[in-house]
Amino acid sequence: MSDKEEVMAVTSNNPIVKAVEMRINELQKTNSIQFPKNYSPQNALIGAMLVLKEIQTRDKVPVLTACSKESIQNSLFTMVTQGLSPAKNQGYFIAYGKKLKFMRSYFGTMAVAKRMADIQDITAELVHKSDVFEFNIVGGKRIITKHTTKLDAIDEDFIAVYCIISFNNGDKYTEIMTKKQIMVSWSKAKTTNVQKEFPDQMAKRTVINRACKYFINTSDDSDVLVSSFNESGGELEEIITDDNKKQIETHHGKVEMEVEIEPEKKEVKKPVAKVVERVQPEEEEAQAKGATQNELISSQKTLLEKIEIEFKAERISQDTLNTLIEKVNAVDVMDDCRLIDNQCMLLNWVSNLEAGLKIPPTEIGDYISKILSCELSADAESIKADLSKVK
Repeated sequence: MSDKEEVMAVTSNNPIVKAVEMRINELQKTNSIQFPKNYSPQNALIGAMLVLKEIQTRDKVPVLTACSKESIQNSLFTMVTQGLSPAKNQGYFIAYGKKLKFMRSYFGTMAVAKRMADIQDITAELVHKSDVFEFNIVGGKRIITKHTTKLDAIDEDFIAVYCIISFNNGDKYTEIMTKKQIMVSWSKAKTTNVQKEFPDQMAKRTVINRACKYFINTSDDSDVLVSSFNESGGELEEIITDDNKKQIETHHGKVEMEVEIEPEKKEVKKPVAKVVERVQPEEEEAQAKGATQNELISSQKTLLEKIEIEFKAERISQDTLNTLIEKVNAVDVMDDCRLIDNQCMLLNWVSNLEAGLKIPPTEIGDYISKILSCELSADAESIKADLSKVK
């Protein structure tokens, strides 16, 4: 019996797989999720189990044994709700101690984006030092007018990277990131070994994620799908080891997502006390984190919609739009969302005051720079007080 036949034979009796299938079936009954044509959740689960069966921690322990059942179930659920499959290099299962996570590759990001935003094609290219690169801003949109390069330039350091999203209706969206912006994005990871070893591929991955995330978070698709998308993205905390490199190359065919499996943290044994502490169950903790994450995602989506309205009303420029989108995509606590909300309100005020000729045109840029550079709510309140005097 082949490995696939063996896995297929036990899938129906596997409690983890059955739990995922039950969750998916409940979502399908309420029309809370729809899958791409020709996508079979059960086949994807079988493929994932084949992959998981072969993955080991650096201590040579199978992840199906080392990781908690709940985290394995959640990682499979995150994969399936996005309509993805590790067999197509659309994502990777990575163990962090006892927790297994599904991390989407940029192939997966493009697959989800095409499914949700009526996208025809997504391409990304690097701009090297000796390249001739020009673009214009027309109607608030960036349009690349010229990009020529030479074979020798491939070995040069890149100075920028861009992503072009082509829609089925003929429209195009262009996202451009300078190397400085790329480095800021990478700085969020604890380690950057993969970025240093494969800077070109990782730069493309970053700009594709940034471009696609905006359209996915502002889509009308399932909240379950959007939540899974945001949960499985972001900059990985990548560390390369020879053992894990072999594992990724063998089972996933790519090197871009190589990650060292973090060692399990040893628990410090506490002396027995007279008062017994209540330990929160893992399920309860996961639900609490899930509620917080859903609230944050909902706030991000609301902010992105508000920013888009401000841009369409021509109250903010393309550069300000891009800066705000980057801020929204980078938030990880609710306080950040509240700060950005205040920044949007202040930018609206400045636009209205400019239209009423209450602020000299020469001072508009200074106000916008101050607003966008706010890092604390107190900074925004200070600017609010100044603008209130002008009003």
